[in-house]
Amino acid sequence: MVNRYQFNKIYSQMKQEFGMVPHGGEGNYAMILFPMEGNVLKIHRQFPSSNSRRMDEAIALVLFDIKESFLYNTNIGNSEKGG
Repeated sequence: MVNRYQFNKIYSQMKQEFGMVPHGGEGNYAMILFPMEGNVLKIHRQFPSSNSRRMDEAIALVLFDIKESFLYNTNIGNSEKGG
């Protein structure tokens, strides 16, 4: 269960634990970022009312899921401890 504090802190926690992509180094992550960008555009076309705040919340949830899956060695999408 994610509480509001954890949800609000996910960006700084991920930055602290895994570092940042250096400016100009985004090309090294193109294979990962392009599918995500495509999904974002697809969702925005389907749901034009989805705004940047909603996108920010969705990204934070995905980051939290990735972090929890990494910490507890579970499948992404099933981040409950021991899942």
